[in-house]
Amino acid sequence: MRRFLILNLIFFTLTVHAQEVKFEISKYIIGSVEGKFTDVDYKVSLNRGDLSKSTIEGEVNINSIDTGNEDRDGKLLSKNWFDTKQYPRMKMKIQNITQNDEYSFSGIATVEIKGIRRDIPVEFTEMDGKFASSFAINRKEFNIIGSKAGFLVGRKVEILLMFPIQK
Repeated sequence: MRRFLILNLIFFTLTVHAQEVKFEISKYIIGSVEGKFTDVDYKVSLNRGDLSKSTIEGEVNINSIDTGNEDRDGKLLSKNWFDTKQYPRMKMKIQNITQNDEYSFSGIATVEIKGIRRDIPVEFTEMDGKFASSFAINRKEFNIIGSKAGFLVGRKVEILLMFPIQK
């Protein structure tokens, strides 16, 4: 699903169904676990003339998680982890966007997981028709506790966002 509205050369809105959001978390002994969410929708409203009016919003269907291990994916959907029966989606909205240099931006991302919202400073770049951002969250701040063995899993989750934009 792609639709975009071009108002002029400095303002555009783009709504897209993206390919994926990637993540990585440390796990005791084995190093780390990488995974992705494959059902992601996002909307970019960028006003280069007045970045304070710009936003980037996204939603992830948590049931689309893929760590390469179906058993682990099933456990992550359970009540102790993401509790997708009650909270099937996570959301993010970046606001207060400022431009650092020609291709670099900063903003505040309001991330919502399991009904809990946290504001996280983020930086992102625009290159080759894509926005990219990498930032970390503390899973325990979003009540993602895990099972009895949850202590073996790191608290810090690295998140990588990369999505195409068109002007």
